[in-house]
Amino acid sequence: MKQERMKKPIAAEIAQGLLEGIEYIRGSGNARTTRVTLPDPPPAYTQMEVRRIRARLGLTQRQFAVLINVTPKSVESWEQGIRHPSQAASRLLQILGDPGKLRQFERFAHASKE
Repeated sequence: MKQERMKKPIAAEIAQGLLEGIEYIRGSGNARTTRVTLPDPPPAYTQMEVRRIRARLGLTQRQFAVLINVTPKSVESWEQGIRHPSQAASRLLQILGDPGKLRQFERFAHASKE
């Protein structure tokens, strides 16, 4: 059976990080860096694009709302051009509108971990 390594208390980890930061500022420490690449923000969706995505999936406004976890009123207002989807909803619309995007985001996530 694999033994689990004891984890430092969070306060000790924070204190260690602060000490490392002070050493770095004084020029006597080496900073660990992490490069993070973020995906582009999702595009803005027009009322017709939202309607097209929903229609392609063959869903009612209510069903579509349940799928993306918003209210049916939100979907209705997007399709009438009264309101626009949030960035989170736009990301879901982007994936639903182009399922290949999900693979692209998976590759992006794996590349960011390297």
